[in-house]
Amino acid sequence: MCLLNHPFFQFRASAVAGALAGLVCVSCDGAQQSGSSDSPVAPVSELVGFEKGTVSITGVVVLSGQPVNPDTQVKVGGDAFCKSHGEIMTERWKISPTGGLQDVVVNVVNAPSTPIPQTPIEIRQAGCVYLPHVSAMSVGQSALIENGDETFHNVRVVSHKLGTLNGGSNIENYGQPNKGSRHIHRFDQSGVYRLECDVHRWMRAWVFVLRNNHFAVTDSNGRFEIPYGLKDGTYKLEAHHHQFANPITVEIEVIDGKAVSNFEFDAANALK
Repeated sequence: MCLLNHPFFQFRASAVAGALAGLVCVSCDGAQQSGSSDSPVAPVSELVGFEKGTVSITGVVVLSGQPVNPDTQVKVGGDAFCKSHGEIMTERWKISPTGGLQDVVVNVVNAPSTPIPQTPIEIRQAGCVYLPHVSAMSVGQSALIENGDETFHNVRVVSHKLGTLNGGSNIENYGQPNKGSRHIHRFDQSGVYRLECDVHRWMRAWVFVLRNNHFAVTDSNGRFEIPYGLKDGTYKLEAHHHQFANPITVEIEVIDGKAVSNFEFDAANALK
């Protein structure tokens, strides 16, 4: 597949070509465990070219080829609640009719550090799946995880082993027996994490913990917008998808505060 001939790429592009070391887990009853963290985040006054709310980098991510492990219907077993929600599919791939790839995390690796958001991201167990399936957040930020179902769930937090589909080490396990059960988990180390439910083994969410706020997750059409301004210069941009061992990395040139960068993942290179 020729990237430049893809229908999403008919606009001009300007692309130039581990494990958790420590954490703080806070449950809703106030229990807390502390650990080491990544480097402290610089205050706003020290940032050069930082402009919150200004879109700096836009683009689209597509998938070429057909996955060898396409999504299949889940066998929910005897759980009457999950059965009541009809057909539940695995969530390895979310591809638009024109090839746009959803759930890709795009981040600016060498962007300036930014303040840690004080508001947790929200992840719900709803309809026997995790919503959203993929999230991105900053080092030191928390995730509020809630059971929105009338059935027993748990939340197993796994530090994902890069280069694998299922490898990693368990970090924490929260029981959420009732609808409305909630826990807050703070991620103090960058990396990729999985949230799983041992009761319903197909349930899985991915959390990418990054060192700044210059990131976005692609939508259902594979498009992304990074909502923080950057001063002009050369930057390293990465696109991560959980079905691939390594991200795609490019250098981009920001001119007049703007850049466009597009990515193409080849399904033949996906993990199997």
